[in-house]
Amino acid sequence: MKKLLILFVLMFITLYAVVALAADTGAKVTGTVESVGNWGNFTTTRINTSDDSKASCINAAQCTGTLSDYTFGIPNGATIDGIEVIAELSCGGGGCTGGTDDSQLSLKLSWDNGSTYTAVKSTTAGDLTPTDANFTFGGSTDTWGRTWDDAEFADGTFMVDATTINVTAAGDNGDSINIDYLTITVYYTPAAALPTTLTMSNGTSVMSNGTNIMQ
Repeated sequence: MKKLLILFVLMFITLYAVVALAADTGAKVTGTVESVGNWGNFTTTRINTSDDSKASCINAAQCTGTLSDYTFGIPNGATIDGIEVIAELSCGGGGCTGGTDDSQLSLKLSWDNGSTYTAVKSTTAGDLTPTDANFTFGGSTDTWGRTWDDAEFADGTFMVDATTINVTAAGDNGDSINIDYLTITVYYTPAAALPTTLTMSNGTSVMSNGTNIMQ
């Protein structure tokens, strides 16, 4: 009987751990535009909805803007598994002819309100066309080259830098990169909170102490 109880507890703990693995914040939109740089219409109204009302970097050597306050709601003690940014992008102007434009968008993430950033992730030259398309930066198992603490995603701490590359090349006229919609999803594993006591229907209590099971 004791062996059966121990086996049941081990199965329960294993099931609990598996259920706790798959978690994410859902796709979050920007709460605050911290800086605009040379971007035009770089507002939450423009980038928080997929409605063809876009933020644009037009005919500028480089546009850099920063975004924050995503209210992720990651639980204390969670392990961060990955960060995924999805941006709906297009290009425009004389240099934007499907598959030949060299304009790019690069993103990098900060965990200390913009003092330090990860390495950049960028689209590739030729990716952007006049038609909106979703581009994914990072992913469910991509931590952007560092180990994160859950507190680093708090509002006023986590920040995104959006910078353009090669918007204006020689001979181009009125070229642009456009952001229609941008979301961020954080994937995480919640901290284990296993039960310390499991009481069976016959009144027997089985204790869990790490990997040691005691009756």
